[in-house]
Amino acid sequence: MGFHLANCSKLTGENQFTKKLEAPAFVAELYGNNTQTIAVNHPEGAHISWMGFIQSNDYKYFKISKVQVGSTTVVQDGVEKDGELFTASSNVIIEDVSIAGTSTGTNEFVDGSINVAGSQDLKVSINYSPLIAIDAENAPHEAYLIINYDTPKVGSLRLKLEGFTQGVKAEKCTQDPSTMEIFEYQVKGGAFDLYFCSGEVANTNQNNTPADSSDPDYRGAVTNIASVPMTDPTITFYKADDETVCVLTSPTPSIPDFILPIPEGLAPLDSMGISLTEGSFAECPLDADGNIYCDANILIDALVSLTGMTLTNQAFTAEDLVTTDCPDFGAISGSGSFGDDEFNLIFMGKTLSDMNTEEYNIVDALIVAEIGLEK
Repeated sequence: MGFHLANCSKLTGENQFTKKLEAPAFVAELYGNNTQTIAVNHPEGAHISWMGFIQSNDYKYFKISKVQVGSTTVVQDGVEKDGELFTASSNVIIEDVSIAGTSTGTNEFVDGSINVAGSQDLKVSINYSPLIAIDAENAPHEAYLIINYDTPKVGSLRLKLEGFTQGVKAEKCTQDPSTMEIFEYQVKGGAFDLYFCSGEVANTNQNNTPADSSDPDYRGAVTNIASVPMTDPTITFYKADDETVCVLTSPTPSIPDFILPIPEGLAPLDSMGISLTEGSFAECPLDADGNIYCDANILIDALVSLTGMTLTNQAFTAEDLVTTDCPDFGAISGSGSFGDDEFNLIFMGKTLSDMNTEEYNIVDALIVAEIGLEK
């Protein structure tokens, strides 16, 4: 899969900049691997002095397998460059990379189903391989990729990578789904309400929630609400045991693909496809009262980078739902219990910093959905 990261242009001084970003999660089976391609835009004539992983505790699980500028491959695993064989490694240092071309370049790099245009994009393919079983823990492996520039500004980008190991992080949800109890619900009315909270909503005059703070439906001054129809309104949960519910992508996706409408003016498109990240899963604790809580571990594919999404029938306080771009959304709550004929869920997450969210000024926006379910 591919994903965008933002243009490195946040300055900390007249001739310097720093940028700290976080990539979407890598998920791989134990003894397997997962490769993702990062695309970074640069100003014309940028020059990278060096890039590589710093010696964080878990950097050894990540390897740079390919670096490409526009249509030109700088290095690639198993391919000779300047008479020397390049071998993917966690401790390799890649030096002297020029980003030539102009912002109107039309060279295209294709990775899976993602097309990344622009001749001055840097593409770095990173492989995550959790090969050492004894080191796999119930926490992500973490590494930091550093890209240092010396032209046209001196500075660096630090990209945080997190790798999750299937079968270790969520062991119960990797068993054969046929051994699990299936719970199917229908989205009430075939649609759900989705809130998008960002300062850009107000800037584009798309705030359509109540303006009076005393109104029980008040959602702050920068929130748009939309009804999202679902072509397939079936939500499928897989119950592994009395304490665990799983969100899976197969055999039937727990959350089917849907089209998200985009408020006018926020982006040069009016909708965006949403789907669960292929091969991902989420383990969700279930308590004796029927409360389900998927804690920021549902991975979503979209045109923008998102945090892991949280799904629950429980309540969020106002403090739980504050971001830098959404300061006053307020509290919200689900209702009912898992297994009942009806219950209501809250689906919540945030946008991450990437090329698209920075271009549209929606970094750290809050996304909240209210989903009513019935059998």
